[in-house]
Amino acid sequence: MNKNKNNPDTEHILQLVAKFEPQSVRVMSVEEYEAEFDTKFPVPVPTPKPARPKIVDPWIRIAEEILERDFCEEPIDRSTKDSWVFGLRAKIDPASKAALTKLKRIKPVAWGEKDKAVGKLLPRRKRNQ
Repeated sequence: MNKNKNNPDTEHILQLVAKFEPQSVRVMSVEEYEAEFDTKFPVPVPTPKPARPKIVDPWIRIAEEILERDFCEEPIDRSTKDSWVFGLRAKIDPASKAALTKLKRIKPVAWGEKDKAVGKLLPRRKRNQ
């Protein structure tokens, strides 16, 4: 900025500075502020930490369903079997290991014309063991 006093911009800025000169800042306590301005500061309420949700592995439920399932009454196709094997193979809990063992012994079925007409795999005859 040019320090020339004859510059009209400088005069205008000096007038504005004189007009809006900041007041001195006074430090006061909360009690003094509340008394002077007739107000109350809100009391901060400590927010409780939300309870951490219990993490339940959905594969445990799937493993339990596999162990209870009769694969002759409710057969599965190769894609479903492969998906379940892929999901269960990294699990270390006993239910998942047992379900994985059971799945490896199951022979998946192919979709037939009757299955396609109904929209689901129909029960198969039990094999003689």
